[in-house]
Amino acid sequence: MNDSRTTDDDRLALIDMQAIHDWLAAPEPAQAEDQLAPLHAHLAALRDLRVDAGQRETLLDLLGARIRHVLDRLTPGLVGVTLPLSRRTRHTVRSLQGMLLTFAEEYLRLLDAPPSTDRNLSRERLAWRALDALGRHLVI
Repeated sequence: MNDSRTTDDDRLALIDMQAIHDWLAAPEPAQAEDQLAPLHAHLAALRDLRVDAGQRETLLDLLGARIRHVLDRLTPGLVGVTLPLSRRTRHTVRSLQGMLLTFAEEYLRLLDAPPSTDRNLSRERLAWRALDALGRHLVI
């Protein structure tokens, strides 16, 4: 019974991993804001995936590239915004901050993972990526 449970978990992990890869390969929407909810959903799905640290790191790197692209498109529009924030701007800011916080948490979780020989990044780089995401969160 344990073996079938493991096989089911592995199958679900492959489906979720494929969903992330498919979404990243699809054309980006015209509005960068339209990527915030799917990015956050994929980060949440990644948190629940039963994959090894190397696979988790690879997926985080792929999602991180998209996150940086979205940030590059959205942050210039936040410069010079005055208070009180409009409902749309407040939603964008909260979505960006939530996404960055989740992203940083996932890198910090990798720091606690057992060492693996197939991992690309050193512990220092993992910590740097988490701190970079938290720094961007604070800037926003």
